[in-house]
Amino acid sequence: MESTIFIEAHFSGSRYNGHSIPFEVLKDLSTLETIIKEAAKILFLKKNPKRKRVPNGFNNFELRLSSIGSGSTRATICYDELEKKPDSKDLYLTKPLPGLVSDARKQFCNTIQQVSADTFGTDNVLPIDVLYHFEQLGRSLGLNDTVTFQTPSSNGNSPILTKAITDKLVSKSKRIQSTETVSLSGAVSEADQYKRCFEVHLVDGRRVKAPITNRSQLNVVIEAFAGYKDNIHVRIEGIGSFTKNKELIKIDTIEDIVILNSLDISHRISELRQLDVGWYNGEGLAPQPAGLDWLENELNKLKLDTEYLPRIYPTLEGNVQLEWSILDIELSFEIDLDTKIGYLHRHSLTTQTYEEHDVYIKDLKDWNILVNMLTTIQ
Repeated sequence: MESTIFIEAHFSGSRYNGHSIPFEVLKDLSTLETIIKEAAKILFLKKNPKRKRVPNGFNNFELRLSSIGSGSTRATICYDELEKKPDSKDLYLTKPLPGLVSDARKQFCNTIQQVSADTFGTDNVLPIDVLYHFEQLGRSLGLNDTVTFQTPSSNGNSPILTKAITDKLVSKSKRIQSTETVSLSGAVSEADQYKRCFEVHLVDGRRVKAPITNRSQLNVVIEAFAGYKDNIHVRIEGIGSFTKNKELIKIDTIEDIVILNSLDISHRISELRQLDVGWYNGEGLAPQPAGLDWLENELNKLKLDTEYLPRIYPTLEGNVQLEWSILDIELSFEIDLDTKIGYLHRHSLTTQTYEEHDVYIKDLKDWNILVNMLTTIQ
């Protein structure tokens, strides 16, 4: 078996620290082989217009991950010709296939570069019918992640794939729907054990269908459905189908589903995102989305134990107040989402004493003032 370096994928982002790549990313990276094989087939048929199909044994090659190295995190992918012999009547495949694969690789790189530069055309790029595969290739990329694809002949001019570029590529495909990972919460408003599916009532009022694929999922769905009137919610991680306008149509697969704590931070902040101006009897400003995103991220980083999760309320000024009741202590922490300044108020019901502090939240140690106050109450 002859093996040559086909392409190197350089991953950059917080997930790739330590020169390692998550398994889910490697699974998505394998889609590169599908893209190259489909592009090579189309190139063959274009060069041989009298043929209606490719020869037997056309795909007698595969791409392999040969190593993971340093330099951000580098995945080296090699091209291997398999020992399987092509049809003896199709001697065309004994030499030209590597050339088609190389041309497909050029199209792959050109496509990413042209879409990145908003110059996408029809010259030496992947066919439109192949572009939807980028949906899987870039599925695991975070908003700040990048993948730079370097070929042996790149000479510094290498295409860079991001989540935004992935979305652009998929939008140019002929597919009406797309799929991507979802993380959402809601209540189970309907459940059908016979059809093995259920309906999730999301915090924004939408209802989407989801499948039940195993006994563990079924048990969670039944528990949540029974608690629908008691405001029991679930969190779902999985794959969803979306319209080209990024509207969720349905959940295709569920990777994890759990019953949420009634004080779950992300779910409660999702509810605050639905507030409009005048939410309280015609009064009250709605918290700004950027401020809520910041607060959600900060609170989740604290990894608070269940007993220290706060009740979260909006204020009329468009800010947020956190509240705790621990033993005989009442704590409230009103946070200005613009200035990141918090007003901390502590009240002892036993001694009727009060403490007040202004806390400027600029990093984790500022939050620790609050956490220490919570965890030292006796």
